[in-house]
Amino acid sequence: MTVKTKDHFNALLSGLKGTALFNEPMSKHTSFRIGGPADAMVFPSDETELSCIIKKARSERIPLFVLGEGTNILVRDKGMKGIVISLASRMAGDCFRNIVTVREDADWSFIYAGAGVALSRLLNFTVQKGLSGLEFVVGIPGSLGG
Repeated sequence: MTVKTKDHFNALLSGLKGTALFNEPMSKHTSFRIGGPADAMVFPSDETELSCIIKKARSERIPLFVLGEGTNILVRDKGMKGIVISLASRMAGDCFRNIVTVREDADWSFIYAGAGVALSRLLNFTVQKGLSGLEFVVGIPGSLGG
């Protein structure tokens, strides 16, 4: 992979409805508050935009890293090459942090939870609905897709 410049990332991410930050310190996005800059950090607005970013990056062989809430992650001082995609941040689209009941009947409940949903929030949701099966996530920091 050749070194990508800010101009290259700007061109790649043109038309983005979400937010893109360049040379963004990862220390702002990790629980340990350490880490150098990411070449580009993207907060997609929705699933379609996320898919488009992934396809563009893959076609250009740009490294991708999907970041959850940034808990228990160490980023080196030199930072991260490529694109970091954040789904748990409030800067990303709400769709990544939504929890929706899809279907309920006498024996089953089906829910949809976005990758950016905090595990603690998802656990509280299931408890309020009287659902079981997520007890193992008690005390685990982070997000569902992180």
